[in-house]
This record gives sequence, C-alpha cells and structure tokens, in this order.
Amino acid sequence: VVSSHDGEVVKWLGDGCLAVFAADNAPGAVAAARACSDSVRALAQDLALPLELGANVHLCTVADGEFGPQNRRDVVGAGVIFAFRMGGGAGIRISEPVYRKLPSDQRAVWAKYQPPAVYTLTP
Repeated sequence: VVSSHDGEVVKWLGDGCLAVFAADNAPGAVAAARACSDSVRALAQDLALPLELGANVHLCTVADGEFGPQNRRDVVGAGVIFAFRMGGGAGIRISEPVYRKLPSDQRAVWAKYQPPAVYTLTP
C-alpha cells in the first residue's frame, strides 16, 4: 500500500512500520494510511476480530542514511520522535504541516485535537 502511494517502508517495528514519502506527497501519505486502515477494517470484519489501525503522519526533515553497527538504512531526527509522540491507538493522526498540504476538499473531515492540561511540578 505504501509503495502504491509513492512511499517507501524504511523499517518494520513489530506489528508496525516506519514509512517515508517525499515532502510534496503529504496527500499520498494520508491516502496510504487511509487505505491501510480500510484494509485492516475489512480484515477485522472477515475474521470477526477486534483489529484497528493507528497511524501518525508528520511532515519533517530527517537524516536519511546508513546507521548503526550493521550500517542499515534508517531515518532519524526530532521529526521521527515527534511522529511517534503524536499518539497511539486506533485512528489516523496528522500534524499541522500535513493538514496544510492537503487539498482543501480533504481538510473538512479532520478534527483538531486539543491536548489536555498538563501540570509540571516545580521545586
């Protein structure tokens, strides 16, 4: 699904993956997430199992290269960490930069998330 939307899976992480798309292909990344979600939903129905897909889509600059002792291709950087921290669980989450890259007819279906209040203990 990722490659059919002009993306590339960089690595598999258990039952998930890290995929990259060109910066000008944010709509393709969202379309891939939607297609995967639809496939998982259909599989859940066929198998009568409670399966759901969770996806985080973020537009950022990353370092792309061969890293680690085995020199495997990877992408690293604060943007990867941000995408991971966008949330977990079922549903497709997109960052503001991705939202702004979507055509206007695809923007209306998204609800802007308002984070809960967070308190920090001060000594």
